[in-house]
Amino acid sequence: MPLSACAPPPPAIEAECENTSVSLQSGGTASITASDVDGGSSGFTNISVSPSTFDCTNLGDNVVTLTVDDGNGNSDNCTATVTVVLPDGLPNGWTASDIGTQNSDYSFDPCVPGPTDYDISTDGYHLLPNTSDNLAFAALPLCGNGGIQARIEDVEGGYAGLMIRESSAPGAKMTAIYSNLTNLLRRETRYTTNGTRSSGLINTAFPTMLRLVRQGDWIRGFYKNSSQWIQFHQVYLPMNGCVEMGLAVFSTDPSGTATATFTNVNSMSNLITPGPGGNSSPAALSNFQQARVSPNPTSGAFTLDFERPLEIAATAVLRNELGQALQQLQLPAGAVNHNFDGSNLPRGLYFLEVRDAQGYREVLKVVRQ
Repeated sequence: MPLSACAPPPPAIEAECENTSVSLQSGGTASITASDVDGGSSGFTNISVSPSTFDCTNLGDNVVTLTVDDGNGNSDNCTATVTVVLPDGLPNGWTASDIGTQNSDYSFDPCVPGPTDYDISTDGYHLLPNTSDNLAFAALPLCGNGGIQARIEDVEGGYAGLMIRESSAPGAKMTAIYSNLTNLLRRETRYTTNGTRSSGLINTAFPTMLRLVRQGDWIRGFYKNSSQWIQFHQVYLPMNGCVEMGLAVFSTDPSGTATATFTNVNSMSNLITPGPGGNSSPAALSNFQQARVSPNPTSGAFTLDFERPLEIAATAVLRNELGQALQQLQLPAGAVNHNFDGSNLPRGLYFLEVRDAQGYREVLKVVRQ
């Protein structure tokens, strides 16, 4: 009998599905990968799901098809239900950091026409003592140079503004600029960890937007009047290579609550910034969230997924909290995901930076547990 007759038959190919849910993100879009609805398929070489992208018109239950094949013409498929929901809290990539002791709420609705609104409320009283902070902070990671800008659409019961800080600890080094939608702008800085926080007010002509920019160890604050950006804040503040930037809100009443709405929120990179006392040149802005990391936190392996295929080749750099590069990988054009092996990483916080030659840049937090 030929030996081939004794070979076991190839494993049967079988598609197994499971239902899942996905939250819409900034821009009112969401995406899944085949692994999100794979319930234990077997015997396959290739796996795909269709449709894989969703928007505000898909709120509710959606039927998707998972297809598997073995590369030899054999295939199987199954269907799953993907429930598209509005986000609970902040978009992927953002962290809701209640700094100090308070109760805060964070929300956004990506399906409202026009720029996305970010709503924050908090009973954090922040004026005293000035050796620590007590406020709501919606944060994005920032490694190296960059910044954030936003329009303060509404604020009641306190101040709302922009902050860059070394960590979410109440006594961390930080600087911030705030508006209460009057002609007053507030600025605060803590130069040393657990040191005293300095603060001051400046009269302006009812600014419409705020911008906070980091360039090396210098951080500068700007406001925009009807026609131009004007610098009004500058500090020399050495911090770690990777810090946090974001939207901050606090109450000026020890027993009260502050609420604020931010719109036109953008991250910034490759900024042209002025010298002391000058005005800034227009900056190229990029929407922040275009990728996600899952699972996060991770006990080892994790996947970087893109909402849409990369238009050109990109570079992914994994950094520690000091901004030091630990891994660097090249991602080809057309990539939609990439697997990382973090099994050798110590437990802690890491930052995954993705960038390309056309100016796309994004930094995602990765927690190794």
